Amino acid sequence: MKLRALALAIVLIALSAAIPSLVAMSPAQPPAGSPPGGPPRDEKPKNLKVLPKDMDLQQVRAVMGGFTRALGVRCDYCHAVKDGHPDFPSDDNPKKNIARGMLRMTDSVNVQIAKILPADHPNRVNVQCVTCHRGLAHPRTLIDELNAKYDAAGTDSALAKYKMLREQYYGSGSYDFGPGTLPEVARHAYQGKQDSKSAIALLQFNVQQFPDNSTAHGSLAEGYLSTGDTTKAIAELEQSVKLDPHNERAARTLDRLKKK
Repeated sequence: MKLRALALAIVLIALSAAIPSLVAMSPAQPPAGSPPGGPPRDEKPKNLKVLPKDMDLQQVRAVMGGFTRALGVRCDYCHAVKDGHPDFPSDDNPKKNIARGMLRMTDSVNVQIAKILPADHPNRVNVQCVTCHRGLAHPRTLIDELNAKYDAAGTDSALAKYKMLREQYYGSGSYDFGPGTLPEVARHAYQGKQDSKSAIALLQFNVQQFPDNSTAHGSLAEGYLSTGDTTKAIAELEQSVKLDPHNERAARTLDRLKKK
């Protein structure tokens, strides 16, 4: 896909399906288009280096509106500010060139997708900004965010960040708050630093969040087993099997422990 086609595709997406979906998932809705003090509506866009130079201002605004919603930011995130307003032609803000690089990368990925799957393939998906960013300026997974916080400040800080992000983003699709996330952070704590105390605390909190989830109880049972606490492990495994009699892994482990 050529860059011109990419830009036009983005415009069509921004004007039709993508913007409504991005609005629904973005925790803070920045306004589309330029703020007061921006260029007049009849002014031609300036300094376009990736988007086609013959795009008019309305088309560029539609594209930029899609960017702001995909990243959950406002215009001044990538654009320099002059006299209190974004200076759109300026390249003084380094994030603007980063955004250009991201557009080129997106184009490259879509070119590769086109080589793998034809346009009429039922599983064909074109990559957009929101595909990775999901309303986040820095598209890290929740596991990565919590691992970094644990490494920097410990378990209590990691759990505090989990609660803060859940309060802000739950239901947006930006992060995965499912029952499989905290066990991965617990695994990071145990395998990376042999910190079984923190691992158990994370797994216990996960069970508090998902008391009716068989896998959450099974993960906590594994945590207890890693510390040699067979009694608590058996209790969690019994609860896991009770919630899901088809959880064969929990059932086998429970049977093995009870035979000892």
